[in-house]
Amino acid sequence: MMYSLIIYGVLMLLLGMLFMMLGMFMYMYNLIIIMEWMIYMSSSMKFNYMLYLDFMSLMYMSVVLIISFFIMIYSLDYMKGDIYFNRFKFLLIFFIISMCLMILSPSILSILLGWDGLGLISYCLVIYYQNKSAYNSGMLTILCNRLGDVGLLLMISMSSYLGSWNLLIYNLSVMMMFYLLISVITKSAQMPFSLWLPAAMTAPTPISSLVHSSTLVTAGIYLLIRYNKFINMNMKSYIIVISSLTMFMAGLMANYEYNLKKIIALSTLSQLGFMMSVLGMGMVNLGFCHLLIHAFFKSLMFMCVGGFIHSTLNNQDLRKFSGMMCLTPVKSVIFLFSLLNLSGFPFISGFYSKDLILEFMMISNMNKFMVYILMISTIFTLNYSVRIIKLLYNNYFGGFSYQFMGDTGFMIFCKLIMMLIVIMLGYIYVELFNYYIYMITEYDKIMLLVVYIFSWSISFSYHCSIKFKMNFYYFNFIMSMFYSMYMYKIIYLNFLNFMLMYEKFNEKKIDKILGVNFKHMFYLQKMYPLMSKWIFNIHMMKLMKFYVIMLIFFFMIL
Repeated sequence: MMYSLIIYGVLMLLLGMLFMMLGMFMYMYNLIIIMEWMIYMSSSMKFNYMLYLDFMSLMYMSVVLIISFFIMIYSLDYMKGDIYFNRFKFLLIFFIISMCLMILSPSILSILLGWDGLGLISYCLVIYYQNKSAYNSGMLTILCNRLGDVGLLLMISMSSYLGSWNLLIYNLSVMMMFYLLISVITKSAQMPFSLWLPAAMTAPTPISSLVHSSTLVTAGIYLLIRYNKFINMNMKSYIIVISSLTMFMAGLMANYEYNLKKIIALSTLSQLGFMMSVLGMGMVNLGFCHLLIHAFFKSLMFMCVGGFIHSTLNNQDLRKFSGMMCLTPVKSVIFLFSLLNLSGFPFISGFYSKDLILEFMMISNMNKFMVYILMISTIFTLNYSVRIIKLLYNNYFGGFSYQFMGDTGFMIFCKLIMMLIVIMLGYIYVELFNYYIYMITEYDKIMLLVVYIFSWSISFSYHCSIKFKMNFYYFNFIMSMFYSMYMYKIIYLNFLNFMLMYEKFNEKKIDKILGVNFKHMFYLQKMYPLMSKWIFNIHMMKLMKFYVIMLIFFFMIL
């Protein structure tokens, strides 16, 4: 049964390569294909399903499918022996289908179909290990994502009077742009909805490599790319402010985190803020290039982290990974290469898009305070990359090195092929899709090089020679994401308690009016004591919940 995943993976690889060639062809000849199916019509309102095929949708879908192939092959070894592997396989396939539905849809209704599927299945994947930490993280994930779903529902209700739910045929009003922005920042985990992305690291590492690096979190970015031309400049200025603060917060927090998976999640959050700031400045093609490049090297990074965790019996503490260069030289070199991509090291993929974006920021009429925040956030990226290198590749061995298990063939194969793709990808994408032509002064160019060199030197000197003692309140402020964790507890939990009290009060009033207590009608233990022993069995309830969710999602697709 495990090797059926290879068949699905090879199919997705072939489809991904086909869509990539079609995307390049449509970009060269400037072609757009729109397919429409009429489902229901009432008066002038049409309920139809649409597919919008252009180079952006096809290229992005090809990246999703190619990465999915590598994740499926990687999972054969990583998830080997898992008793719920079939559940993992079908959840992964349903997630990819939902992602493709969202990518190809220009209509809000069809976007909502894939959008809801992403939220539902991501919840099932986050709680995959079924422990207390996973349940708490899953609840936080689905609640934050449901706010974005509410934004799409409000857009549907507001666009009903226009006679069509296709967002590409009319300009968006201010309220519709606001609802779109709410949907984007919740799905892409921007401030103040950044809590769910680090919490979602309780999912299996192959899921983090696919869902939380290149697909789910970038769905909001893709939606903003698709409708960027309909957003006015005032809204774009708000996008720049939100994304810059998110990038700053995530980079600062990653410098003090010791959970390796959470550090990579925070780097993803920082790069999402970087991409949103690019789109706020109107550089759609350059932001799209960075989105595709980031998807590949961040998936590669999660694969390497998963290999480290798998090799040390589920250890995630960065301080106990010392000496990995001696134990796993191939995997360590690949991970070092992905860190250099993240840092924008010259002449590898991450450099081509990141350097162009920073150069454009230097010569744009953007607020200089925002430019400085983005520059400092870039320095933070270099800083925590050097911190990982220093802690991971030093000479002494950590506490878990004696439990080393080693890598297997599929895991090494996927990481090597992904590294070869990442080496070539940056230059190709930037040359193909970036048509911005601008001049930059010698001072600005030298300034960027000085920032890079200064960042590397400060990072090495700081992490190699200084032991910094931080104030507890300052540390708590950073690690709680600028107190957003406490604000979430205060606002949401108080609101939830108020709603529960309101429902109890209304229930008592209805009971008094009708003279019936409806709660006792649903007590199956009292009505059917024999049947309740079977129904409330823990394992049966887990299976029932899973199959009910899958049936609901299946009928949603139909």
